[in-house]
Amino acid sequence: MRDPDLIRLFDAIRAAGGDMRYVGGCVRDTLLGRPVHDIDMATTLEPADTQNALTSAGIKSVPTGLDFGTVTAILPNRTVEITSLRRDVETDGRRAVVAYTTDWREDALRRDFTINALYADQQGYLSDYHQGYDDIIAKRLRFVGDPDTRIQEDVLRILRFFRFHAQLGFHPLDSDGLAACTRNKNLLGTLSAERVAGEVMRLLTANNPVPALIALRDGSFLAHWLPEALDIDSLMRLIAQEEGAPDWIMRLACLIPADPDGATRIADRLKLSGTDRARLQTLAAPISAPANAAAARRYIYSVGQSAARDRGRIGLAREGDAWHILLTEAGEWHPMPLPVTGKDALALGMEPGPDMGRLLKEAEDRWIESNFTLSRTALIDFMKERLG
Repeated sequence: MRDPDLIRLFDAIRAAGGDMRYVGGCVRDTLLGRPVHDIDMATTLEPADTQNALTSAGIKSVPTGLDFGTVTAILPNRTVEITSLRRDVETDGRRAVVAYTTDWREDALRRDFTINALYADQQGYLSDYHQGYDDIIAKRLRFVGDPDTRIQEDVLRILRFFRFHAQLGFHPLDSDGLAACTRNKNLLGTLSAERVAGEVMRLLTANNPVPALIALRDGSFLAHWLPEALDIDSLMRLIAQEEGAPDWIMRLACLIPADPDGATRIADRLKLSGTDRARLQTLAAPISAPANAAAARRYIYSVGQSAARDRGRIGLAREGDAWHILLTEAGEWHPMPLPVTGKDALALGMEPGPDMGRLLKEAEDRWIESNFTLSRTALIDFMKERLG
């Protein structure tokens, strides 16, 4: 609140005759003593007037969500989303048609949860229209107003209900909210894959997603998107051994059955990126724990040191101590590239093509069988021998 850039932002809106307040997550997290990563503002000005006010003050802005009334202010050290006060005119469970208002109560009524419907002015005085502050003190997550209405405005709020419980560590689940989620869960299949994947990612990166996942599983809320059996016990053991920030793809791989085809289907349903898809398929592959260091090194060489270490941790969570060999080797042994290349084959008189590829593959197999000990000279001699 003492940031000169934010003071300048307030001054710009005020000079244009508008009012502006902090809103949502930044207010909630400040009251909870959590780190604030993003700052959102709400204003009585309409989007075009907000842009004009910022331009007049020499502040660059981008109309990032004009359909929803949002303008992003580009400040030297951060960006701030400024959204005009709104009321819903029409909703279909996925998107809304909005009209602008200057009534803070109207804007608060269309927000999802009471703890996200808190506003703070420039000096930090709260505007609380739905007892959100009391809910923060009680660590309680309640929908604003009628839960069924809020859910039918945006069905994603069902998943957000569980995700916020996981992120904020609020227990138990609000009974009225849970009952409304249960009544409306058949609507979850209407959501876009991208929005669902975003909520699954945020849920799985919570410090402890287990209670929320149990509720999701027991209530069949993920039946459309993750109908696979969820191995929550293994996930709990994985979380217990984690170091560093949670990795949502690794947690997802531990949660689902060890089946690359199943992982592919999940990646398709959630429309995962190519990178996330490949990682999930590798980590969900059903392999046995390597019996010795040589077998562990062969696996590390095939998938890479990082993926092998992650797969070892998942194996340890699922099956126990047999995976320590892989984890030890993945921590101590660094795979090297094959000492011979296509240039060596060319120097031996080969033409580029399938025959060259087969020869290099035979040399690589020989190198792997030697536990990666054959020298470059020995491999070239092997290639000469194979060429007669």
